[in-house]
Amino acid sequence: GAEGDGHVTRNIRLCWMITDAVEPYVEITGVDALPTTVTPGGKFSVSWQVGGAFTINRAEVQCLDGSGKNKCSSRATKDVEVWVNGARQGPWTTEVTVDADASGPLKIRVWALVDQFFAATDRPEAFKGVPQTHFVNARTNNAWLAKAGDSEVVGHRDWYSQTVDISVSSARRLIPHVRKTH
Repeated sequence: GAEGDGHVTRNIRLCWMITDAVEPYVEITGVDALPTTVTPGGKFSVSWQVGGAFTINRAEVQCLDGSGKNKCSSRATKDVEVWVNGARQGPWTTEVTVDADASGPLKIRVWALVDQFFAATDRPEAFKGVPQTHFVNARTNNAWLAKAGDSEVVGHRDWYSQTVDISVSSARRLIPHVRKTH
C-alpha cells in the first residue's frame, strides 16, 4: 500500500492474500480474444493469470490434440513472483505458434508449476526434514493425501487452467493461376 495506509487497510489486503493462497489456480483471462480457428504454423496470443500462489516456477501454454499430444510451442514463463509489494501481478500474455502438422480440434490450456521453493532442499530450515504442512505439500507433492472426516487435502505439482476449444483449418493458401499469352 501507500505511505500512510493504516493497519486496517494493510490487514484487509493481507486477508485477501491469505484467502487467495488457499489453493493455486490458473485461468485463461482473454477467452473472448482467442481465435476460434487457426492455421498450421499460425500464431496467436493467450492471456492468463495465476492466483493462489507466490511464485510461478514455470508456466506454458499447451494445445492438446485428441490424443493429448501438445501441438504448439510457446516460450515458457519462468521464476516470476506473483505477489510484489502487496499487489498481485499479471495477467501474462504468451505468443503461441501452432505446429505445422496440427489438424482438427485443439484444447488450449495453461499449465503451471508453482511455489516449489517451499520444499527446496536449500531452504534455511531444510535440515529439519521435509515439509509436513498441508499448505506446502498440497502444492509440491503429488503423493500427498491427508483426510479428516469428509475433507481431504490432495497434493498437486501441476496446475491447469480451464480448456478452450479451437480448430485448425486445413485450408491452403491459393496461388492464382497466371495464363501466359504468346
